[in-house]
Amino acid sequence: MPRTGKRGKYKLRELTDRQRKMFQFIHEYIAQRQYPPSIREICDAIGVPSSSVVNYNLGKLVEHGLISRERHASRAIKLNYSKAEEKGFDIEETDRQNHQMVPVLGNIVASNPVDVGETRTWLTADEHVHVSQEMIGYRANVYALRVQGDSMIDSGILDNDIVVMSPPQEGSVRNGDLVAAWIADDNAMTLKQFYREGDFVRLQPSSPNHMHQPVRRHASQVEIQGKVLAVLRSLD
Repeated sequence: MPRTGKRGKYKLRELTDRQRKMFQFIHEYIAQRQYPPSIREICDAIGVPSSSVVNYNLGKLVEHGLISRERHASRAIKLNYSKAEEKGFDIEETDRQNHQMVPVLGNIVASNPVDVGETRTWLTADEHVHVSQEMIGYRANVYALRVQGDSMIDSGILDNDIVVMSPPQEGSVRNGDLVAAWIADDNAMTLKQFYREGDFVRLQPSSPNHMHQPVRRHASQVEIQGKVLAVLRSLD
């Protein structure tokens, strides 16, 4: 690789066709799904069997300033749209919006509440989703949870969807809001619609299935962990 200048700095080679194809795939994948592809999905898209080849070329995209990565997190790729335009990629105006990597902190049941044992359902992020600041209203401390269950299908939330959540401000939770609720006496977390009824809280499913029943508890036993801002779904 040729050197430039007296300090021995290396001049980056031009992007290879494979690297351009890889960036274009990641760009289109995020535009469609609002989160980055996995290494395996990139392998399949560019036609290479080895994840090490993909990681090598992702490293080259990092060197060119086209992406940034969190090495030990799944799907943690963030695109630099300004640099992409400099490199000749066709970037639409909507792609220039400021995006944020939101951690997926675990799972939440959209079914009858389930005892989660000694720990709550989210602890550390092993996955991230890529969302626009406009989608989340430029909020801070946003996180995401993967849905398990189908008790909220009439609210447009399906099994394996990702719900993007915001910690609620005091007094901000209103009747009908979609919330992640911690039920202390059941040691359970659930995704439901919130309704305040005097000293009690009703957590209402949104499903035609009669097996999905409302949960009614004294308000002192219910802690609202987050409000749903957006729902993300894989089209696979």
